[in-house]
Amino acid sequence: MANSTMQSLIKTASELAVDKDFDRWTIEDHWIPTLNDAIKAVIIARPDSYVVDSVFACKAGTKQTLDEDVVLLFNVVRNVGGKAVGGLQDMKFLDDYRPEWRESTGKTATDTYMYDETTPKTFYIYPGVVDGHQLEIQAASIPALLDKTKYDANEKIALSPIWDNPVIEFMIYRTFSQDAEFAANGQRAALALQAFNSLLGIKTQGDAMFATSQQPEQQQPK
Repeated sequence: MANSTMQSLIKTASELAVDKDFDRWTIEDHWIPTLNDAIKAVIIARPDSYVVDSVFACKAGTKQTLDEDVVLLFNVVRNVGGKAVGGLQDMKFLDDYRPEWRESTGKTATDTYMYDETTPKTFYIYPGVVDGHQLEIQAASIPALLDKTKYDANEKIALSPIWDNPVIEFMIYRTFSQDAEFAANGQRAALALQAFNSLLGIKTQGDAMFATSQQPEQQQPK
């Protein structure tokens, strides 16, 4: 199933907001920024909604900093042009048995990586590598912002259609929140936000059930 277009999502949201002719809220000043915010909100709530394979250029040593658009690291796959990188390593194990490991540098390939979601922009590799060494990684990222030029070209959004409903609900929430001084609009905003959270929550529960029953050995980010 092809990803939905900007125009189709904005059309649906504007009709639900009783603004199908864009009299109250304009496309460029309201609906496009609101669509960008909705996409970002879905990805932050569900990082698995947009996972990108990319090449990461390392700094010399063991400590690495991810790009600003990265939300969560899922996997370090391999040294580009070389061997695979082993799964998540326990940092405490290295601290206990090789306390100087953070000073490692100069290698042309790394063996393993360490990552803690509480510091999502940072990960460590061991052994440390030369500056510019390339790794293939998989990470949740925020896609490039959408704009009026892309809208006019009827471009598709980055997210799969399975995320369209929460995207639309967030757009409705953000739209009616701007007129929340009116009781009816405040209530509509609250209901849309509740629907957004419910849709993502239901999907989370469904994924958890599938993972438990079908994929007990699946590696999760640490």
